[in-house]
Amino acid sequence: QLGTHQKRTSIKNFKILKSAPETSFAITAKDYSDHSRPITRCDRDDLIMFNHNPSWDLNRKSDSLEGRILNLKTGEIRRIPFQTGFPMLGSWSKDRKSVFISGLSMSGPTGWGIWKIDLETGANIQLSSGYGNRAIFNPNLSADNTKLVAAVYDVAAGPLAFQTMVVDIPSQK
Repeated sequence: QLGTHQKRTSIKNFKILKSAPETSFAITAKDYSDHSRPITRCDRDDLIMFNHNPSWDLNRKSDSLEGRILNLKTGEIRRIPFQTGFPMLGSWSKDRKSVFISGLSMSGPTGWGIWKIDLETGANIQLSSGYGNRAIFNPNLSADNTKLVAAVYDVAAGPLAFQTMVVDIPSQK
């Protein structure tokens, strides 16, 4: 058995088959939205970025904090493809094909960092790391598009322990 007591899944009479009929995996009768094309293939000025945190909803399917992008004209919502953990919002690149976000990496020892997320390819490029318990908030792109400025909060040092962090985008330092 798998799952919680509210949503328990049981597997009975499990058999390994040599082959399965193609109809077992047919999706022709299913209605689904095709999200295979990049959301940036539109007027990118119509896109906004926001965080979605389902933890307030008692009927939630997940506790995962997600960054999302909304197309204001079509109503289409897409997840920011941050691959390693929990994203916090940041800013758009000048061409609006990428976003710069801060996030907590759950894979490896990197902790908090700043990433560039390419919305056309899904590539995640880490621009800073090694901040441990120091949370990074609101990376903002400079007017010349070469630097990100963010607030760094040292959780262990107390409620007023904020510093400013600057990341040079070309050198990623």
